Amino acid sequence: VEIGEIELKMMDNPKVEQAVVTVRSGSYGDVLCAYYSGEIEVNLVRESLKSGLPDHMIPSHIMKLMRIPLTPSGSLNIRLHYR
Repeated sequence: VEIGEIELKMMDNPKVEQAVVTVRSGSYGDVLCAYYSGEIEVNLVRESLKSGLPDHMIPSHIMKLMRIPLTPSGSLNIRLHYR
C-alpha cells in the first residue's frame, strides 16, 4: 500500500488542509490510520476515499485533528501522534 497515494487522495478535497497516513502494528496485523485537519467531517473523508481507492487502501481509523503535530523540521511528531 502506498501511503502517499492515500494522503494525496485525501488532499484532493479542498476542505482537507493537511493529511497524514501511518501504519500501526496491532494484535491483528498492520492497520492504516489517517489523520487530517480541515473543515470536513470524517464520514465525508471516508466516502471520498472509497470513491477513488480500492478497499484495502481505505484507512481503518480516520481522525480529524485541529492541526497535524509536526516537528520543527516539518515531519510528523510521533511522540504527540501516539499520545
